[in-house]
Amino acid sequence: GPRVFDTTIGRLGGVICFDQKFERLRFGYRDLNPDILTFASAYHGGFLQQQWAYECKCYYLTALRFYGGGVIDPLGQPVKLNTNYTRTMHATINLDRVLLKRGGNSHKFPLIEKKYQDEVTVDVPSYLGAALIHSNTDARSAMDIVEEFELELFDDYYARNIRENEENRRPRA
Repeated sequence: GPRVFDTTIGRLGGVICFDQKFERLRFGYRDLNPDILTFASAYHGGFLQQQWAYECKCYYLTALRFYGGGVIDPLGQPVKLNTNYTRTMHATINLDRVLLKRGGNSHKFPLIEKKYQDEVTVDVPSYLGAALIHSNTDARSAMDIVEEFELELFDDYYARNIRENEENRRPRA
């Protein structure tokens, strides 16, 4: 089953080989909120790497016996991957992050970037309804920015929508 260990660098979990195929395991990790999941395997898994990173809202570090391993960010985007020319790679990741729903928050992103400039990174891919904010300073955390700008977190958005859908389905007197 899923296990997460609190360490000095963050909450770590691990997945091996064919584990990637099991959605129950992925859901278990999603509920444990890891910062990093490691994946050592002879099986690449294709888009499943991105799916795990995105659904678990974590960095997904892969060590494969062939090319295609590396680091996937919480949006499912490659940070850095190895190639057929080298089996090793190096990447720096920032675990001070929050995942947000794009809608309802996006009008605030330019204000955040204007105020904090290089002290914040706001990543908003055009093809995904989510955004990732990193704090690049010890002066404030990513969660401090969420509170200051009254941003809605990804999970809170979906929980609110589920509640609203359930309320809308209730019989009316």
